[in-house]
Amino acid sequence: MELYAKIVNENEFLFTLIASNEDISPKLVSWKRDNEKYIIQIEKYPSTLWDITDRSIYEFKIINLVKKLHSLGIFHNDIHAENIVLDQKSGNVKLIDFGISCWIDNISDILLEKAYREPASSINHLLELEIIEISWVCTPLEIQLEQLKQSCNHVMMKHPTRSLLYCKYCGYVHKLYI
Repeated sequence: MELYAKIVNENEFLFTLIASNEDISPKLVSWKRDNEKYIIQIEKYPSTLWDITDRSIYEFKIINLVKKLHSLGIFHNDIHAENIVLDQKSGNVKLIDFGISCWIDNISDILLEKAYREPASSINHLLELEIIEISWVCTPLEIQLEQLKQSCNHVMMKHPTRSLLYCKYCGYVHKLYI
């Protein structure tokens, strides 16, 4: 088993530990506290969803992982293809990178507006949006782009980060789950 080492803050350590114990994230093998930071070692998975052409076969498993995370009271807040790791041989899928995760009870209106251009009307709505993100993650990029063009009806411009498109007419930033 290959391991991956990472330095994280206390918040990310706590959520990684909980997710690992619940089989939502790769196994947390060891950790060491160093002042305000933690040095963690987790199992390294061979690939991310980013590396997979047919992502749809993993959609159900990913949705179940996120629902399980929500049932523990945790909101991931950063679902995208690079934060979903998998082992194609075994079919195991896990979530990683809990750096901006938070307790569902502590979600503030500011976080809602920051996470989504159109703020969620309730915490339950926000949790539904995170599940909807998984469908986007598992949708091929060409289809995502076509759906965005149809819903926005404006010319899209590529944002400096590869996962965002900016519409210069309506001013919205549309997130692509690539």
